[in-house]
Amino acid sequence: MISLIVTIIVVIILAVVIILNLTGENGVITKAREASFRNEMAMVKEQVSIKLQNAKRYDEPMVGFTKVTEQDGSNKWDSDLKKEIIYWGKVDIGISEITKEYAKNNADEIFESFNLLDNLYYVDIENSKGKQKTYLYDAKGNVVYKIEITRIGKYKVHSIEELDDSKEGSSLQDVISTQSEMVTVDETSYYEPNLSGFALSKTSIVYYEVKEDSTSTDLDTQIVSADEYIKNGRKRTITKGNKTYEFYNYAKQRWANILVENNDMKSYWVWIPRYCYKEGDVSDVKFIDLNSTPDEGYIVHSDFADGKKGIWASKYEPIQTANTTVSNFPYYLPDLTGFNKDNTYIEVFNKEQNRFDETPLKNINDLNDFAKKNNWFNYNEQVWANIKVKTNDVESWWVWIPRYAYSITGNTTSVIFIDLNNKPLDGSTLPSNYIVHSAFDDGKKGIWVSKYEPVQKISEVGATNHVNPPDLRGYNVDNTFIECYDSKNNTFKEQTLRSILSKNSVINSNNVVERVDIDYSKIKGTWYSYDKQIWANIKVKKDDVESWWVWIPRYAYNITGKETSIIFLDVNGNTLDGKPLPSNYIPHSAFNDAKEGIWVSKYEPIQK
Repeated sequence: MISLIVTIIVVIILAVVIILNLTGENGVITKAREASFRNEMAMVKEQVSIKLQNAKRYDEPMVGFTKVTEQDGSNKWDSDLKKEIIYWGKVDIGISEITKEYAKNNADEIFESFNLLDNLYYVDIENSKGKQKTYLYDAKGNVVYKIEITRIGKYKVHSIEELDDSKEGSSLQDVISTQSEMVTVDETSYYEPNLSGFALSKTSIVYYEVKEDSTSTDLDTQIVSADEYIKNGRKRTITKGNKTYEFYNYAKQRWANILVENNDMKSYWVWIPRYCYKEGDVSDVKFIDLNSTPDEGYIVHSDFADGKKGIWASKYEPIQTANTTVSNFPYYLPDLTGFNKDNTYIEVFNKEQNRFDETPLKNINDLNDFAKKNNWFNYNEQVWANIKVKTNDVESWWVWIPRYAYSITGNTTSVIFIDLNNKPLDGSTLPSNYIVHSAFDDGKKGIWVSKYEPVQKISEVGATNHVNPPDLRGYNVDNTFIECYDSKNNTFKEQTLRSILSKNSVINSNNVVERVDIDYSKIKGTWYSYDKQIWANIKVKKDDVESWWVWIPRYAYNITGKETSIIFLDVNGNTLDGKPLPSNYIPHSAFNDAKEGIWVSKYEPIQK
């Protein structure tokens, strides 16, 4: 019997090895399929070349080809094929990467907007069944596609170009797409943890040892990669040795935890399934699904608006250090519309020489091609697009910030690039803990931000201290604190917003300011004095979280040599002292739409 069991195990191992050798990335079958596909596409390309030569000889454009029409064309093609046509046809849609999900959601609109069918033809090649609509030729991109998808190992392709590109790794995605389903554990039903949108290679599941009579501090844990978790069927419990480990069991108040590792950063998240609670008693909670109507007297928590199945709440770890991480998502490309080609220079950072190498914009025929070959930017690797503008003797530097949403966990700020509908450009769902930055209001794909070099000095900060005062509308009078800087002790002294308001202010029933009238005599110290470069700071406390903000009044600037001069402006863009704005001053773009100023988030290293 033992001999038989050993023999069976050996046979199974050999079978697995044989299957991998046959179907793996370098397996015999995979290599045979690749060779067959390459030979097939080479034959079609040769036929296309012959047809094009004949058309040129007889001066009959595209003779021998059949034009693709809307009736028999793209409406029947899969998203992978549409993605390849958009990408290899070099359609300028202004994003860094075209994913399958993006193509699925946007391809039809792109095909119509850019008239892509005008350049697509069926390649008529006779076979045993006569002429078949099997292959496509893109006359603009000079690419041949096989309409039916071809599977070669782990790749699914329609063209040789896509196969080569995929094997280099540029088409592989690292974003989890599995959706959350309702589960029932110990007679309690709720949505399981939704990992959609998290990076597969950077996310891990935290399993806690099951002990009925113990505290969380003495529980053993098992860390399992998200990839293994998904491949094994998203198991709620696992067994290691003689111990059982549990991912979640909300009936017993065991909450699902995950670990996300980004560069050198570790952040922990806990899943809170969709629930309702009894009005006036937040401890009385019931989990519900999207279609359930809460029982009488219960209300759905506001965090689950817009059909959320649950939310991931961050767990702040004291070991975290300040950092900014960028998730691996497509993003909008820099928009140089409006810049003068003769005065604008593309600045590419040279790591070896620790300097920027510049190329005049007027000398670049294909900006996207130049950017790719010269690594002008790569936001997933935190390489930011820089340009320089020369006007007379004045040089100004600018950096492109693509439209994004952010999440702050401890001292870590994570960023996901998004489209105009506030969804990640790869077609996934934006995690509920991410906030769209206010700078991208009014449909901006990104913004150019003035970049002050470290050697520059700020001088002449306005002729007077006459500035647009901080706008405190919308802040809670009890959660918001005015921070006055004490230069002698290098500290801030705080007062509640309520304590500095006059009787003319209007505060609504939620303690939020609707009309502001500050009684400056009640402020203990100097809150701001912009002529002395003392900037107005406030602090907002919510639960155990503190966030700091600094008020930037509306201004115009002038960069001369190593100095940056600033003049404060009113809402109409005029100087506050009534004098005309000098012609060499530029109103900052952050204050479009008549903003009196903006509140800028100020990250303090003391945050918990």
